[in-house]
Amino acid sequence: MDYLITNPSKQVFIRLDNNGRPETCGREMAQKFESSKAKNIVDHLPKTLKRFHFRAQAIPEITPQINKNIVQEMEKNIIQGNVDYEVTENITQWLDKFGSCADVLNEAKERQKVLIQQLEDTDNKLLDLLHRIELESPKDLYHGWLLYKEIKINRKNRRVIKDELIIIQNVLEKTNSFWLSRERIQKAIDGLFKRKYRFRIVEEEIETECGVENATL
Repeated sequence: MDYLITNPSKQVFIRLDNNGRPETCGREMAQKFESSKAKNIVDHLPKTLKRFHFRAQAIPEITPQINKNIVQEMEKNIIQGNVDYEVTENITQWLDKFGSCADVLNEAKERQKVLIQQLEDTDNKLLDLLHRIELESPKDLYHGWLLYKEIKINRKNRRVIKDELIIIQNVLEKTNSFWLSRERIQKAIDGLFKRKYRFRIVEEEIETECGVENATL
C-alpha cells in the first residue's frame, strides 16, 4: 500500500526535490512512498517542517480532494493557486513564535486561577485573626504584638498576591490566546495552498457584445 506524508488537516503534503530533500506541496503534487520510506522521511524531517506535525498515512485514509483542473474548467473566471507552492522559513517561524505567545497567555490564565484562590485563602485567614481579637479574652502586650505581627504578615502576603494578579489581569483582559494558537496559525498556513483569484472583470462572448451594440444603435 502506498503512503502520502501529510499534516493533520490533510492540506499540506511532502515530496522530495531533485536532491532528495523533503519540501512542502499541495495535494496534486504529493509524492507516494512505500510505508518504511514514508515513516523514515517523517522521522528525519528538518526542524522547519516538524512544526507541521507531518505523519505518514495510507492513501485510502486521505479524503479525496476536488481536482483543480475540473474546477478551472467549470469556473474559467477563477485562477487557482500554485499547486507546487512551498512554505518558507519566514512563514513557518511564526507558528512557533505566536504559539509561544499563546503558551504564555495560557500559563497566565492558570496562574490567575491559583492567585485568586490564594487571595481568598489570605482573606479568610484575616477574618480568623479578627474573630480571635473579637471573641477571645484581652491579650497582654506580648500576645497582642503576636496578633499584630500575624495581621501584618497576612496583609503583606495579600499585597504580593494582589499585585501579581493585577499585572496578569491587565494583559488577559486585552488579549485572547485563541488568535495566537498554533492550531489557528496552522490553519492560516494551510490556506496558502488553497488560494483562488476571481477575475474582477469577466469578458463576455464577442457575439453578445456585438448584439448589444447593434441593439443600442
